[in-house]
Amino acid sequence: MLGVTTLTAVALAVASPATAGVPAQSADSFVDSVGVNVHLGYTDTAYGQFGQIRQKLDELGVRYVRDGISQGRPDVYSEFRTLAGDGIKLDAIVGDPLQRWGVGPLDQQLDLIDRELGPAVASLEGPNEYDIQGDPNWVASLRDYQRKLWEGAHARPGLASLPIVGPSFVNRDSRELVGDISAWTSEGNMHPYPGGEAPDQDSHMNDELALAAKNTGSEPVEATETGYTNAVNATSGQLPASEQATGIYMPRLYLDDFRRGISRTFAYELVDQQNDPGRADVESNFGLLHNDFTPKPAFTAMSRLIGLLSDPGPSFTPGSLSYSVDGAPSNLRQLLLQKRDGTFYLALWKQESVWNPQTLTEADPAASQVTVRLRQPIQRAEVYEPNRSSSALSTVSSPSAISLPVSAQVEVIHLVPGTQQAAPEPAREAAPEPALETEPAPEAEAAPSPEPAPTPTPVSDPESAPAEPAP
Repeated sequence: MLGVTTLTAVALAVASPATAGVPAQSADSFVDSVGVNVHLGYTDTAYGQFGQIRQKLDELGVRYVRDGISQGRPDVYSEFRTLAGDGIKLDAIVGDPLQRWGVGPLDQQLDLIDRELGPAVASLEGPNEYDIQGDPNWVASLRDYQRKLWEGAHARPGLASLPIVGPSFVNRDSRELVGDISAWTSEGNMHPYPGGEAPDQDSHMNDELALAAKNTGSEPVEATETGYTNAVNATSGQLPASEQATGIYMPRLYLDDFRRGISRTFAYELVDQQNDPGRADVESNFGLLHNDFTPKPAFTAMSRLIGLLSDPGPSFTPGSLSYSVDGAPSNLRQLLLQKRDGTFYLALWKQESVWNPQTLTEADPAASQVTVRLRQPIQRAEVYEPNRSSSALSTVSSPSAISLPVSAQVEVIHLVPGTQQAAPEPAREAAPEPALETEPAPEAEAAPSPEPAPTPTPVSDPESAPAEPAP
């Protein structure tokens, strides 16, 4: 599954005329769609070590975190302002209709956010999973609260321009009970936890998006919680996935959500809140990082993927690439992205499971050999595997066709068009390479060096969602 990719290509003798191309999306728009949940107010957990949290968010490369706000926590407000200075803004869960956890009444909550956080906030979100909070009148309470949130935010000049994300739910019938609340939202909300299964199943994601539309119609949708618990020895609760499987699934999850038009996706969560060496507690094992801040494979893979695709700058209109994929299996997924310098990034993967959550066993499905046919001049092609390395594993010059194996892990082909004069500069410095671990360890191990890719050789060129944790 993590073997070295063999890439083969042929040189262009005569540039063939370009045919109608495949439209690309902005690579940086994908990066901008990536978020992660944090709990900065949980100072009795790993989140009490803000210096570590800040460092790891920088290494990961995300620009958005999601969290709730309580009254009387100047330490937390200061931390969010610090993160905003680092370019990381907050999706703020605005209060609770029952005023629990010290959040106070809605007006106090909005005043606090306006006064203490202001520009540090990217969006305001309705109550979290209120349908399972024990309020016998929860439907009426939630509808009234969302309306007042919308009106209260728009009455405050400092908050009026912020997107208002709808509330999240656990039970599928809750959507029907609450009904249309799109008059008080800018975006919909969902928590499409895969429950240990592959993240990009059409049946699951189409169902989740259809449920969200019951409340917010055709508005954009955010997935404000999703991800995997690694509590493989838990006897109840959400089904787990191994750390190795999660490392393969999370890049696919983010890429597939973006491919489906989901405006932002937040993994639950950044770090395991408590140390649970027996992996028996579901809630303690959702992190991209272990409780001691050593990286899990998912953190490492996502940091590499974000670093590869990050391209901050002014907005631009992406172009198109004339290509096709020969030998593509029916479960091949692809996403074409472009940076401002004109270079393309083609992400390919197979929609396959690498883990059985019922038997708690790994799977290693066979790769499929495909050929990417390029129908316009390409100066250089490089293949990246975020689960393996931050460096290109294979490089060829002037290809017109690229043959490579595609598996359940994400492959990214970087394509420099023939008119390109120089390779793109990296958008940010690469973070130190952490180890790709499959199990928590007391100390981080050095990452193994990837085997060198074989020298390219010419080839002929023929023409039901499970219950989620509370934040």
